[in-house]
Amino acid sequence: RQIDGAINVDISGNVDEIFDLSHLPWKWQNETVDVIIMEHFLEHMKDMVGTIKECHRILKPGGELIITVPHSSSVIGNGCIGHYHTFSYNTLKDYLSRDFYLFGHKMFETVHQRIVWQPHYEWIPIQWLIDLSPRAFERFWCYWVGGACEVRWTGLKVTI
Repeated sequence: RQIDGAINVDISGNVDEIFDLSHLPWKWQNETVDVIIMEHFLEHMKDMVGTIKECHRILKPGGELIITVPHSSSVIGNGCIGHYHTFSYNTLKDYLSRDFYLFGHKMFETVHQRIVWQPHYEWIPIQWLIDLSPRAFERFWCYWVGGACEVRWTGLKVTI
């Protein structure tokens, strides 16, 4: 989807810039971007670590990274041949908000994360129960309700 007020980038389609983001490094200069919004993108990247490093490189200090990815219980998330990764509630927080050997240091400070059962149906009580205990949802009852659609995570760039 197009995001108003943003520079929309994709490999093809009706966007502001056509650019293959799987080719690293990206063309943007260090610390020049305020916000990066990745909606159902990261799961398509073979080099997820390199992609996250590029986000960190081009974001300004304190810049915001917003990621939406399929939840690991999602049939669409697991059934798409173009997906290289699946994500649970804490995947992004665990890898980006603590010192991790692949990055060598903490990259981002987590400010928000949420499992979304069904976008546009967040008013249904199932979402309230997921929000109450995301870990219990993943561990005990996610498949009783058909799994969840996605994980949403927001973090702020930590300056090294």
